[in-house]
Amino acid sequence: VGMLLVTPISVMIYQQRRQAAGEPLMWGVASTLIGLSLLVFLLARNDAAQKTGVHLNADASEMAHVIRDAFSENEDVLVALGAFFYASDRVSSTEFSDYVLPLLKRTPSIASMGWAPRVTAAERAAFEQSMRADGVADFALWEREGTNGKIPAAARSEYFPLAFVEPFASNQSVAGFDIGSDAKLRQTAART
Repeated sequence: VGMLLVTPISVMIYQQRRQAAGEPLMWGVASTLIGLSLLVFLLARNDAAQKTGVHLNADASEMAHVIRDAFSENEDVLVALGAFFYASDRVSSTEFSDYVLPLLKRTPSIASMGWAPRVTAAERAAFEQSMRADGVADFALWEREGTNGKIPAAARSEYFPLAFVEPFASNQSVAGFDIGSDAKLRQTAART
């Protein structure tokens, strides 16, 4: 920047002295100063681009670290929830709520949590009745029909109904949804 300011001033000074020193000398000095100014400009631009690249790499690395930590934290929460079910003979909706709501408050990246047990066709009626007895009024297994419709879950050998979901107030409309009725969700449920 300094050279860019000095060069025009130098050219003006040399133009005034041109009569005394001769014109060829002035053009040689002016050309050299312009060349030096251009060189300094290119070096400064290259340095700025390198600094920007370093900052971008550092920012990308930091973002990747934050994302990795968030996934790890979410995985820890899901493993803890799985251990909760594994350690219990039977989990009620109240116990699920008491366990999950504090986890959701501490993990804002998880909006909701649910539990979808494997229920065989022979267990379906008893399971629906036990969920109604546990306080989920009108609980029944259902699946989607079209884009907005709800129909009773079709006969299948097994179901994966959303039995518990928290926060319940904002998710009660999905209670009883058989994720096994959706091919992609069924494949995911079968792997776990």
